[in-house]
Amino acid sequence: MAHHEAPRHGRDREDSRRPAVTVRLRISGVLSRRNRAVRVSETTLSRPWAQGFPQDRAVRGGHMQRRTWKSLKPAAAVVVAVTTLLAAGCTGGGESGDDGNGEAASAEAPPLVAGAPSGPITNNNNPYVNTSAATVLGYSKVIFEPLAQTNAVDPTAEPTPWLATEWEWAGNFTSLTVTMRDGVQWTDGEPATAADIAFTFGMFKDHPALNTLALPVASATADGATATITFATSQFVNQDKVLQALIVPEHLWSTLPDPAKDTIENPVGTGPYTLTSWTQQAVTVDRNEDYWGGTPAVPQIRYVPYNDGNALITALGEGEVQWTGVAIPDPEAQYLGKDPDNRMWFPSGLPARTLFFNTAEGPFSNAALRQATDMVIDRERIIAEAYNNEGAAIASPTGIAEPAGAEFIAAKYQGEKHEVDVEGAREVLTDAGYTYVDDQLHDPDGEPVTVTLTDPTAFNQMLTALQIISQQLAEIGVTATVEPQDATAWQTSVAQGDFDATFSWTEVGSTPYSLYRTFMDGDALQPIGTPATANFGRFDNAEAAEALRTYATTEDEAVRADALATLQDIQVSEVPAIPMAAAPFGSEFSVKHYVGWPDENDPYANPQPHGTNAAMILMNLELAGS
Repeated sequence: MAHHEAPRHGRDREDSRRPAVTVRLRISGVLSRRNRAVRVSETTLSRPWAQGFPQDRAVRGGHMQRRTWKSLKPAAAVVVAVTTLLAAGCTGGGESGDDGNGEAASAEAPPLVAGAPSGPITNNNNPYVNTSAATVLGYSKVIFEPLAQTNAVDPTAEPTPWLATEWEWAGNFTSLTVTMRDGVQWTDGEPATAADIAFTFGMFKDHPALNTLALPVASATADGATATITFATSQFVNQDKVLQALIVPEHLWSTLPDPAKDTIENPVGTGPYTLTSWTQQAVTVDRNEDYWGGTPAVPQIRYVPYNDGNALITALGEGEVQWTGVAIPDPEAQYLGKDPDNRMWFPSGLPARTLFFNTAEGPFSNAALRQATDMVIDRERIIAEAYNNEGAAIASPTGIAEPAGAEFIAAKYQGEKHEVDVEGAREVLTDAGYTYVDDQLHDPDGEPVTVTLTDPTAFNQMLTALQIISQQLAEIGVTATVEPQDATAWQTSVAQGDFDATFSWTEVGSTPYSLYRTFMDGDALQPIGTPATANFGRFDNAEAAEALRTYATTEDEAVRADALATLQDIQVSEVPAIPMAAAPFGSEFSVKHYVGWPDENDPYANPQPHGTNAAMILMNLELAGS
C-alpha cells in the first residue's frame, strides 16, 4: 500500500480533476482485489467525494491522498508505476476567507438540469423498482448511496469506499463483511448504521421482486459498525454488483407491508441531495447541507423527462439541459457546434452491442454460417453509419472490447484484429458443404439460405445496423430481410428462441464472464418455446457451460485464467454471437457553469446522470471560474 500527499486542487480550469497519484499493480493478469480472501479499506483520498469531512468541503484546500490498484496484463513480477500529477493554480476565495463554497458561491451557482427521454413518469421513488421516476430519471443515485463506487469505464479500477469504509471477502466470495462509515445520517436525522446495510440485503432475500441485482443472499446480520452478508454461491463475478447496492433506511422501510409494491413518495436517503419537488414536468432535488461528504457545489438539480430523444436533443442544443446521455444523429450540428462549452464523452466498458444468433434451429444453427457472417461484417461501418462513431468497434476475435478488456485477452489472441474477408467467408462455406446457384447460397441440404433479422421498431440505430448487416450477408449469397417488430413481441420472440438473429446488448459486468454468460450460459439453457433469462440463442456447449461455472467459482486464479481462455477459444471457433461494438456509457454535459466532469483525460466514472456514479460526479464538480 502506498500513501502520497496530493497538492491543492486548482479551481480555474475546465478539465476534470485527476488523482494526485495513481499506483498500478500488475499481478498475474487478474484483478488484484479479487483474491480468495481480500480486504479493502479506505485511506484518505484525493477527490472531494472521497474523504467526507462533514461541512468542510475538505478537498477545496485540504490535503488528500488516494490509493488505487489496477491489475493490468500478466507479468512475472509486480510492476509499480507512480505518476504524480500537479494541479494548476490555487483555491480562490473572497476577502473574508470564504473557500468558494459559502453564501457568495451559492448565490452564483445555478441549478443543473438533467434530461432523459423517458416519456411520462410515475410518482414513485423506490430505487429498486425499474419503472419508478427515481430509477428512470436517475435521481435515486443521488438520494440513496452504495457501499462503494465502482467504475464501469475502467472495470479493473479499485472501488472507491463510500458508505462502507472497509470490506473483506471470505469463503471464496461467499461472505462479505463491511464496516459502515461513522457519522452518516439519514436525511430525517436518524443515524445510518450497519443495521441498515444488513436490512437492505435481507430485503433482497425476503422480497425477490426488489432483488434487481439477482444476488443469492443467504443471510445478512449486523454487529456494531459491521455487517456480514453471506451468499449461497461464490460472488466473485458479482463483486461490483454487491458493492453497488443502494442502502435504504431500516427504520422506515421495515414498516412497509410490501416494499416491492408500496409507493415511496418522500424518500429518505444518505446522499448529497434530497427530493424537494415532484411534478410530471420536472423533479427537483436540493443539496443536502448535512451530507457526510461535504457540501456539493451544485445547489439544485432538476430532472426533466422528455417524450422522446428528438425533444431532448433540441432542448440540449438550446442549452435548456446541461447533463444527459442521448444518441445524437449529428453531434456537431445539433450540439457541439452550438456552444463552445458543450462537451460529450462516450467511453466504453466491457458490455457489447452484439448480433445474437439462434444456434438451436434455423440457418444459424450451422457454425460455418456464423463464422462466415463474422468474417463479412464491417464493424467500422456499423459504428460510423448506425451509431455516429459513438463507441469503438470490437476488433479482437474473442469479442472482448478494448481497452477496457485488454488484460483479459489470452496471449494467443493478443494483437489479432478482425478484417473483412468476403472470399475467405465463401471458402469457409463451401468447405462446409454449402453451394452457390446463381450466386445464391444454398445449404448442405440444397435449400436457399434466407434469414430474418429482427429488432424493435423504435430501435432506429439497431435497425440501421441490421440493414448494413443484411447488405454484407448478400455478399456471401445470403438473402437477409430486416423485420422491425413491436417491442413486446420482439422480447417474447427472443426469450422463447423464435428468431434467426437479432441485435442487442450483453450484460454489464466487470469481467468478460458477463459478456460470455449472455450467450453461452448452459445453466440458463431452455428449450425453444420456453422463455430464457440468458443464452437466448440456445447455445448448447458443455465445455462452455463448465468454463463459465469454473470462472465464477474457482479459488485458483490459474484455473480461472484457463477457463477464460477456453471461453475465448469457443468464441473464436463456434461464434455463438458476434460482439461487434463496445456499448458506450455516453453522456453530454456543459462546462459553462461547472467543471470536474469525467472525460477522456480523467475517466474516473461512468458519466451518465442515471449511472451508478452520479453522486461521485456531483461531488467532484466545482463552479467554473471560481
